[in-house]
Amino acid sequence: MSSTSLAKVLIYFLALTVSFGCKKKKQEDPTYKAEATINGQPWTSNSVTCVLLIDTVNNFRTVGITAEGSGKKLVVEFYDSGSGNSIQTGSRSFSSGNAFFTYQQSSGEFHTVSGSVSINSADGSAQKINATFEFAVQENSSGSNVYVSSGELNDVSYSVKYN
Repeated sequence: MSSTSLAKVLIYFLALTVSFGCKKKKQEDPTYKAEATINGQPWTSNSVTCVLLIDTVNNFRTVGITAEGSGKKLVVEFYDSGSGNSIQTGSRSFSSGNAFFTYQQSSGEFHTVSGSVSINSADGSAQKINATFEFAVQENSSGSNVYVSSGELNDVSYSVKYN
């Protein structure tokens, strides 16, 4: 093989290597998910939204978290006494009247029996929270219970809305 042919082969392989090495990797948008166990079965949401609502007229703050997936919708809402764009860490419960829970599936209506949510960490500047939750609801017509346990929200982004 002549030196010219060898040089052409090397240039070809170098160009091929560079073109494969320089391909931009596709960046996937992070999807923040909620995970829980519902009646003993693992459940993961397809989507989670979290909103800190600051009502300056009536002077109160609430946080609403909605997670949906597999035909189920979980809603965790609680009062907040943080300041600015920060959410206060700590526990809230249904029995104390400062946390509320909703469970929806394709059929049936449910009411809350018990529940708690713990905000383990909150970063007001990054607007992210980490929380755990559990609650029980009862189907209105049949009286059967649904238990949501081991609920986790990790690095969930939240938005801030003023009313």
